[in-house]
Amino acid sequence: MSLHTNLLIVDDDAHTLEALKRLFQKDYKVFTAQNAHKALVLLKKNIFSAIICDQRMPRMSGVEMLEKSLVIQPKVIRILITAYADVEAVVSAINKGHVYHYETKPWDRDKLKNVLKRGIQALNLEIKIERQNQELKKAYKKLLTLDHAKDQFINMISHELKTPLTSIMGFSHMLLEDTKTNTDLAVSVQKIAKSSEKLLEIVNKIVLISELEAGTYKIKRALSPLPPPIKGGGTINADPKLAEILFSELLNNAAQYATKKNQIEIQTSHNKKKITIMISNSCRKIPQGVLERFGTKFSMGPSKLHYGGGLGLGLPLAKAIMEAHHGSLKLDYKKGKFQVTLSFPA
Repeated sequence: MSLHTNLLIVDDDAHTLEALKRLFQKDYKVFTAQNAHKALVLLKKNIFSAIICDQRMPRMSGVEMLEKSLVIQPKVIRILITAYADVEAVVSAINKGHVYHYETKPWDRDKLKNVLKRGIQALNLEIKIERQNQELKKAYKKLLTLDHAKDQFINMISHELKTPLTSIMGFSHMLLEDTKTNTDLAVSVQKIAKSSEKLLEIVNKIVLISELEAGTYKIKRALSPLPPPIKGGGTINADPKLAEILFSELLNNAAQYATKKNQIEIQTSHNKKKITIMISNSCRKIPQGVLERFGTKFSMGPSKLHYGGGLGLGLPLAKAIMEAHHGSLKLDYKKGKFQVTLSFPA
């Protein structure tokens, strides 16, 4: 044990005090006190890892002193020593003084040393765990602050982008009316308008994902019909606008990345608890570890990088919509097929 570990020994008998000091001074920095009052003064001036205290002392017993020490230094290993087999003192020491160990005189040197060593080790571990918990709490609080700042930043940027985009799109439509006779200029203006609309679509997706994740989007549930590509029809209890966006994103995604035409399959099933919709399409092999990233914002798999376009927002948006409806979205790849499974509460 380190010499920087402070040990306080309290006993009104000078010979006992000296014997205990000699026993521990090689491993600890030992402080001694011949009465409870002096011990409490030392506790106020120094930080201790352990206290070894005699029970029978004049004016204030060991239990009373240890009880008072709780107010000054709660995190200390307390060991009570007495020459009497006093059951009442033992109970009182445990209940009032939060005593770690009770030892009767004459004590066993090796046993007492081992008890103190184990006690301080347990105390250090407890302090370490508490410190780590505090650090985790601080880190979690910082993470929440950063997450909130991220949402504010996205909303601010989205707003700042929407304003000029709206102006660009408005002027583009005006220019199109004035350039009908100038084919080359009309084509250029059309490209400007199309690019602006695409950028506005991206901004709207980012805003919607942020609102859904933050829980600020007001969901208006209603019996929403399933889109025509889903055979058998049926309805789900969902926000109609969000349901339309959900299926549009997933069906467009399936159509865009299917390796073969007409290889998009849709299956539905339902029971008393949930409605399940499975959308699958043929696709290129998805490497292990890539599939998990498909549900993360701005994450693009090899197929998206190969075909070009997209910011990896479709699946994260679909996932956010499902979670906002207390449902789930599961991604799976097997034998050349990519499958999205939606589960809505019935």
